[in-house]
Amino acid sequence: MALKESTMVLLYAVNNPNLSAQIAEHTKKKFQLTTGDILIRTLGHAIEAHINIRLEPDMTLKDILKITDDIKKSTTDEFKINQVVVIPISKR
Repeated sequence: MALKESTMVLLYAVNNPNLSAQIAEHTKKKFQLTTGDILIRTLGHAIEAHINIRLEPDMTLKDILKITDDIKKSTTDEFKINQVVVIPISKR
């Protein structure tokens, strides 16, 4: 059963061209942050997402790490993506 569910999630992500937009919307609604590029790719039977988030340049490292960890967990839970990489970029 787990293999079937994983396969369906993978097919959904590959066949869903709006997944990047959905992740951007989720990030904006849940964290009030805008995103830059969101890149999604398959890695064998897994899905990987790279999410660029725009942050204020004066944020502390502790705050940045907390936000990136929260976004990783939330995106993984919401979209069933196996591996999420969150990349902070400056709002400049």
